[in-house]
Amino acid sequence: MNIDTINLQRTFEKIVDHELSLFGKPVWKLISEDTPKFWNDNRAQLEPLLRTGSSSAIVQYVQDMYKKSIKINERRSESSDVGFLKAAFCEPYRGMAAQALYEALTDDNHGFDGSSKHYGKFKAYIQGSGSGKSRTIMELTTKGVFVIYINLRSPMDVDNWPPRDDIIADILLGPVQTADEYEKLCCVFFAALFTTLEEFITAHALEDALSVWNELIGDELKRKEWFMDVQMQYRLKATVDQSLSDAKRKMILSLDTLVKKCPTYFPKTHVPKLAIVFDEAHYLNPDKDSKFSRPHLLCRTISTYSHQSTDSIWVLFVLTSSRISDFAAPAFLYPSQRVSLSGVRLCPPFITTGSDHFAPPLATSVDYDFAAWHNVIRFGRPLWLSLRHLGLKGLVALGRNKLTNSPNASSDYSNDTYLCVLAQRFGLDLCIGHPDAGVHVENAIAGHMRTCTGVTPDRWWMFSTYPSEPFLSHVAATVLYGEAFPV
Repeated sequence: MNIDTINLQRTFEKIVDHELSLFGKPVWKLISEDTPKFWNDNRAQLEPLLRTGSSSAIVQYVQDMYKKSIKINERRSESSDVGFLKAAFCEPYRGMAAQALYEALTDDNHGFDGSSKHYGKFKAYIQGSGSGKSRTIMELTTKGVFVIYINLRSPMDVDNWPPRDDIIADILLGPVQTADEYEKLCCVFFAALFTTLEEFITAHALEDALSVWNELIGDELKRKEWFMDVQMQYRLKATVDQSLSDAKRKMILSLDTLVKKCPTYFPKTHVPKLAIVFDEAHYLNPDKDSKFSRPHLLCRTISTYSHQSTDSIWVLFVLTSSRISDFAAPAFLYPSQRVSLSGVRLCPPFITTGSDHFAPPLATSVDYDFAAWHNVIRFGRPLWLSLRHLGLKGLVALGRNKLTNSPNASSDYSNDTYLCVLAQRFGLDLCIGHPDAGVHVENAIAGHMRTCTGVTPDRWWMFSTYPSEPFLSHVAATVLYGEAFPV
């Protein structure tokens, strides 16, 4: 790179650093995340504009690029399954699962009265794929709860909804060397989250901040802009040289400031006021090569501030796997990192979603063709009806992939997979006393669409079943008997 090009790049970086009012906040934050990359990707267009000496031309070009990226994302959403999944979130909510979750959080908060042995204000929401967990969580926004929704799904899983929240996922899943370093990261993250929310509520003091928030959290682009604010706060707080104890103290102070400055939204009652939601939380699972457990340290951070306030501020982990529902350090970690989480120290997982929400009423005419595939998909989990545009063949392929936990049709499935298929087709139950039953149930819920129906108080056993679900039974039949199995 010659001297002239270097000088032009420096000029561009100065414009980005100092011309916030010209770019507009969303555009400025987007390019300031990685200015060198933006320069390298657009150098051929930027260099001639910089030589003219016109800052306004630079600003106009960057704004045009920003608008173009938004239109590309919109076209992608409309032309894929994402658009249909997104539309399902806008339909009226059905069922009582959201109300049950609201009441469960209220009851759990009574457990933090100063004498409780509860570990922390976090709760797992465990259920099989396509059962409506994310939609249920978002329905809490209609009950006076600030919901901070964060999706941690794989960056490769792009054709899904809600999308991955890259900014927060990169913070929590990024490379960290030691347990203390990650615990301090968690403290700084929560402090940034509380501070940014307090600034948002304060900025909307003359209007209904909760209504404005609900509009923001339901909009992908607005949510990303708000997470950029969190990221800026995080970077600001993370640059300060501080010990772990200092980071914990500042986190607690940030929460205290949020509650005291926004008393209208945080009254002294046990009903939930704030729910920080980590969807697809199983991506927090540690690798076997890791020397610490991210879920364990994240929840230890939550425990740190949970006992400092009676305010009903909760963290929800939404997942299909029960593997981190206990959030204890795994056995392969050094014993000093483990904590005792037996008895009633953890709040019980929430499992309610309901079923048959789109089924026709019982008084439906006898002429109604219940056996037609477009009516069959109204029974069971809501996933099938949400993706009805795929047609019968597409839905069967999707169901087969999910039931077998395999991306491709095959006749060479494992014995465990065939056991799941048989259990769905014929309603087979499991003897939970068998040594292998626990692992099988866990894997079946996580990867084979089995439904969790209960968890014992000591969390040693999970009860599960395949409830009546005619379309999934048809899918199971195609696995057992081949694609030619009649509808």
